Amino acid sequence: MPQGGFRRSGLEWFSSLPACLLLLAVVLFSTSSDIHNQMLRAGEQLWSGYYKLRMDPVQPECDLNRDIEAEVARELAEQAPSDDPMAALLGAHEKDPREVRLAIERSVADCRAAHASYEDLQDKLTPGVKAYRAVELFVADLIAFGLTAQRYVLVILVMLCAVTATLTRHHIAMRAMETRLDYTVSHTLQTIANAMLLGSSVIFRQSSLASSTTVSGEELLLHNFWIVGFACLTLASLYRLFRVPDNLAPGGNLNQAFLSVPLYTVMCLISGTYFALIGHSSGIGIYLGKMMELADMFLNVGLYVWVGMMLKQTRLATLVFNIFRPWRMPPEMLAVVAVLVAAVPTAYTGASGIFVIAAGAVIYSELRA
Repeated sequence: MPQGGFRRSGLEWFSSLPACLLLLAVVLFSTSSDIHNQMLRAGEQLWSGYYKLRMDPVQPECDLNRDIEAEVARELAEQAPSDDPMAALLGAHEKDPREVRLAIERSVADCRAAHASYEDLQDKLTPGVKAYRAVELFVADLIAFGLTAQRYVLVILVMLCAVTATLTRHHIAMRAMETRLDYTVSHTLQTIANAMLLGSSVIFRQSSLASSTTVSGEELLLHNFWIVGFACLTLASLYRLFRVPDNLAPGGNLNQAFLSVPLYTVMCLISGTYFALIGHSSGIGIYLGKMMELADMFLNVGLYVWVGMMLKQTRLATLVFNIFRPWRMPPEMLAVVAVLVAAVPTAYTGASGIFVIAAGAVIYSELRA
């Protein structure tokens, strides 16, 4: 480690910092609803009827000093219009002075109650209430923004991680790229697959605009996000295709080279070819749009992986296995123990993958020992 401390490269900062900020934003959006519920409960406990104080009260427009006698006389003097369809249907109806008076008295009473409620709410709107209300409404707006922004956060996060994995050669494949042939075949097919994704997204956008259904601004922005993301991914794979590393062995075997193709590339080539053959080139783009309906679930998966990677930097897995190491269990029994330990977080969070990521290296070394 250099004397100045641990230093990250520019590419690591380019990928890690935005991804960290996006995941922190997801955590903030996810917990803000619980915070808002607690704030509403606290506001109701501090100020009775706080739900009425969340908005400025509107002064009633009715006249609470109405002359009841004059109103009754005016109402009785009014005649129904001659062309009234209800009068023609039901026949003429004489007004009962007692009913008219009762209706006007109730109207005046309701008006006085509305004015009294308005004055009471005005008295309760202290500076403390206004300050608390401002914070509570900000959290409410944050929740609304978070629900709307989930899809965009997911697209940015997926594209950012995909571009980073392409530039750093960290895509998941059956085998690593060891020869120049492996590298050429892998990145050539990656470029073709990414171009398929880009083309499908562009075609889906154009078909959506050409349809009779109105495309909202949010949907159009989401289309543009996918197109820009896949364009960057295509350029990244194309850049890597022509920037061959010097540490690769010459030559190679074609059959083994195909094993170096990332799994997402294989699936994309299969699905893209299928949709192209049936004349439905926008198929991948349509399914990507369907995926956005479950954006919160996919973001939670990203959070699980993030937590697992952070736990991997701790001594948690080592400390857990230190409990069982003195028993000198055989590998078979130790594997059972690892499964049982991983099942504990699953029971509470459904995220046993966190423990697998955090303890994977330790489990592997313990089973080999």
